[in-house]
Amino acid sequence: MSSELSIRIQKAIEEFFNKNSNWTLLGFLKYRAEASDFTYYKG
Repeated sequence: MSSELSIRIQKAIEEFFNKNSNWTLLGFLKYRAEASDFTYYKG
């Protein structure tokens, strides 16, 4: 993964949490585990 992509993902996640403050990090990680193709799957 390029560092530019990593930074963009980090910014997107920060923005997501800023807009959705009711999401906890733990809840988000649990959601990601259940939806493993949500972010990174590029079928």
